[in-house]
Amino acid sequence: MFRKKSLRRRELNRLIEQTEKQKKRLDYLNYLVERSIDPTEAILAKRKIARSLYSFLLREARYQRVNKSEQN
Repeated sequence: MFRKKSLRRRELNRLIEQTEKQKKRLDYLNYLVERSIDPTEAILAKRKIARSLYSFLLREARYQRVNKSEQN
């Protein structure tokens, strides 16, 4: 039983870390697009992928009922 809780806690922490990392990446790509006069198709595609992945991670966190302040 303890192992199951420990494993869940580790995975929830990993989910939080991945979500934060993806948010930073999305913010950076948005910054690049905003600062570009004519953003390339590659940057726009990367931003769209990053937005989709971030959205998925947020939905997963909501489904798992993750609360960042209660973790660690």
